[in-house]
Amino acid sequence: MGVVEELSAIAAARGRQEPRVLAERDDGVVVRSGSVVAKAHAADTDWAALATRLRTAAHPALAGILLTPLQDRVAHMAEGRPVTLWPYGEPVDRDDPDSAPWEQAAALLARLHRVPVSTLPGPLPPMRGPCKVARALDRMDAARAGGCTGGRLLP
Repeated sequence: MGVVEELSAIAAARGRQEPRVLAERDDGVVVRSGSVVAKAHAADTDWAALATRLRTAAHPALAGILLTPLQDRVAHMAEGRPVTLWPYGEPVDRDDPDSAPWEQAAALLARLHRVPVSTLPGPLPPMRGPCKVARALDRMDAARAGGCTGGRLLP
């Protein structure tokens, strides 16, 4: 059984509807079943950092500001990858970003900034985004050094 099948079974057990894959990448697989979203994190996930992020997102001071995980710890595994469970949140339409609720988002951001950091579990680990960008740039540099450009090899 692969990660998508395992994650689908975990999501369906909680969401009780036919699971649907929302994203499937090396750094995460996301499956929705009804009101439940299950995410299998990257195989190289820093467990301590993930645990801190989950405890923070589940902290009462952030209720109504962040999506609260359905469990404040990793309770499932899929193909050796940690799985977290979340409520489904309605995404912004990619084709119509102007339809996003910008005023409500600003109000949430203001509420977030009023939460004293000292009340939250932490310290919060750095986000993976900058590291992912650095790895992507390293891969591009390696491809160029190997004679690859625009998806074609140079003579």
